[in-house]
Amino acid sequence: MSNLNIKLAVITGACGGIGAAYARQLAGSGYDLLLIDRNSTQLAELAHSLNITYGISPKTIVADFCDADAIDALAISLAKLEHITMFINTAGFSENTLFEDEKMDFIMTMIDVHIIAMIKLTHAALPCMLKQKSGAIITVSSLGAFLPAPKSSVYSATKAFINNFMTSLHTEVSGKGIQVQALCPGLTHTNFHKTKNNRRFSKHFFINPWMQPEDVVKISLKKLSSKRVICIPGFVNKLIRVASTLLPRKLYYQIAMKLA
Repeated sequence: MSNLNIKLAVITGACGGIGAAYARQLAGSGYDLLLIDRNSTQLAELAHSLNITYGISPKTIVADFCDADAIDALAISLAKLEHITMFINTAGFSENTLFEDEKMDFIMTMIDVHIIAMIKLTHAALPCMLKQKSGAIITVSSLGAFLPAPKSSVYSATKAFINNFMTSLHTEVSGKGIQVQALCPGLTHTNFHKTKNNRRFSKHFFINPWMQPEDVVKISLKKLSSKRVICIPGFVNKLIRVASTLLPRKLYYQIAMKLA
């Protein structure tokens, strides 16, 4: 079989709620998968589950995005692939501490995972797509990219970086057959938002702001061909985004402090 007939999706952070949802939906659409995560046990369980349900045998790579050497080795591996249909980067974690109280190790780790690893791996996957004149790159950003707030200063900043980087990349490669998307979900039912602190938002909303990862991913894949780089899934998230731009800044900062 020619490599051009193979649909291969590479997914980082594959064991997380959104990463696993991408894996399931793409497996159901006939994709082969290369799954990357730092948790070897969960990675093996996900691959086994996909094999049982969809009859595929995903390849897996265990890599810790906090480890610069591991990222460099992974980038070399990706650059050797002969065909990549989709590169989906979902790896990331949250923040809930005032900047003044954060340890520098934590700050730099977040930057390494959200920005450095994403940049290196995207740069490694891109030449293959340019050569084949097709492909799609999706990076999970956040609604927080538009909503800078106390206790998420570094998180929001890294997500804003992702949005700007992906938009710039789109301008460079959209005419070369490559689709680019920054997915900006809000509150989603995943391990990412399981802690009590991260659930603090819910009580402040009059309508349910939570989405299921399967719905987030379904919207992402549907909107991929729309030529819009920024994808905000769900009516409530779009409403929050618009409302945040209409609020006077002083009021916005007061609300942000209350939510924190």
